[in-house]
Amino acid sequence: MKKNKASHFDHGLSEAQVEYVMNRFADRDAFFIETIELVETLGTVPCGLHGPIVGDAPVSEADVTYEKRGTRAWKSRLVDRPTKSARTVTVIAGPHEETCESTHVPQHGHQLRMGGCNGTGKIECAGMHAGAAWHEETCGRCNGTGKIKHACIVYTMFGGPLSPRESADIRQEMERLERERGPLLCEQEDRAARDAIYTKIVALREKRTESDAFWSEHALSRV
Repeated sequence: MKKNKASHFDHGLSEAQVEYVMNRFADRDAFFIETIELVETLGTVPCGLHGPIVGDAPVSEADVTYEKRGTRAWKSRLVDRPTKSARTVTVIAGPHEETCESTHVPQHGHQLRMGGCNGTGKIECAGMHAGAAWHEETCGRCNGTGKIKHACIVYTMFGGPLSPRESADIRQEMERLERERGPLLCEQEDRAARDAIYTKIVALREKRTESDAFWSEHALSRV
């Protein structure tokens, strides 16, 4: 398990607490969700979840607002209540794919055209001597795929118990998959791939239903 720029570390854990979790799960190389208890010397972590799962009454719609948190693209259900202290930390991690941004020159003594790979799978370069012609070579970091795949990165870690993925987050993924799938016609050669996307959409519908039920009575601290 590794850190990545896509990881969310905005839940109030200290550097020592984060490093403890990273070291504990350093050998993980696939998707997992786990809740652990911190050793006493690391103290407590803030838990911003409110609702029945942490022993509270359901959070009324009249008490919440919907706002974006950090760099997230969706709006969360928030309430004006302070965080609580917890000794438990929930970790969610798994595979991740991102656009290759390598600027590594494939050959020693060559210069790089501005921009690097940028997801193309190619590096445009030329020799350093006068009049050298620009040419494309396969990007060595992504092996020409334009993508970098990681076996396991931290998605997030936070204080308190596991809660379902937020409804708005699920809906955004479903919308993205619908756009990727496009209209499905029987004669299309990529029918199998499109059907695979549809299978993901169907699976997300069940998660959306679970999420809607949970977040209708839970909320996060506005901090």
